[in-house]
Amino acid sequence: MSITKMFKNLWVFLEKCQTYVLEWYYHANERYKMFTLINPTKTADLSAYVVTSLPCPTCKETTSIEIAPEKLFLYNQGARVQDVLTGFDVDVRERFITGTCSPCWDSLFDFDE
Repeated sequence: MSITKMFKNLWVFLEKCQTYVLEWYYHANERYKMFTLINPTKTADLSAYVVTSLPCPTCKETTSIEIAPEKLFLYNQGARVQDVLTGFDVDVRERFITGTCSPCWDSLFDFDE
């Protein structure tokens, strides 16, 4: 991938993220959370919460996962993503930090060409 194409992809990515960054800024609490869990909903058996990521800036898809109530409590206390989303791989954590899904991330930053 040429440097020009890489910067063009980065610019497109940043433009698409602008809306989500502003949303995060205005909805963050006083602790300035660095990741977002949207619409926490209790599961039917009340043993966990289902949370959703921001839509991917490129493909607009979202991801939903189940987390334990104590993890949601940690999130509300301002804990770091690696403390709240333990047991999830780096792609899932990145999804809740930036909103970008793994396939879109790979296509935006493809350095193998």
